[in-house]
Parts: sequence; C-alpha cells; structure tokens
Amino acid sequence: MIAAFALPAPQAAAPVFAGALALGLFGILAMTVLVQYGVTHMPVHRSAVIALVELVAGAISQQLLTDEVVSMGEWVGGAFIILGAYLAARASAK
Repeated sequence: MIAAFALPAPQAAAPVFAGALALGLFGILAMTVLVQYGVTHMPVHRSAVIALVELVAGAISQQLLTDEVVSMGEWVGGAFIILGAYLAARASAK
C-alpha cells in the first residue's frame, strides 16, 4: 500500500528490523521443516503432484499481481500438471 499510494516509508529502529528478520528466518525454517515432515508421510505420487501444483499457483499469481503475460506453453504445462493431479487423485480413489 505504501508504493500504491506513494506514501513515505515508515522509519523503524534497528530492533524492529532485527525482530522482523528473526521472525522471517524462523518462519521460513519452521515452514520448510513442517512441509518436509508432512511430505515424508504421504505417498510419493501425491506429494509430487502437490509440489507441481505450486508452479501453477505461482504462474497464476504472477499474472494477477504483475504485468507479466503467461505464454501458451506455460498454460499447456499448467494444464498437464492439473491433469496429472486429477489422474493421481482418481487412481488413489479406487
């Protein structure tokens, strides 16, 4: 919102930046450890599809949040990922 409304950046003391940095590092570390723990308790075909669906979500987010354009090849790749997720879910449901 600061950039959107061209507001001046707030001034914060060094302890605030240090706290934000520590929280960010701890948050990323905790998130990574928890995701790795969760993935080790899932079947490989399901965890692989979940990891690939992140690419589709990232491409859609990139198009919505920036002025980038998703190419036809990226849409086709995303469609194959979604198709793979559907087939994996269908195969494990039987």
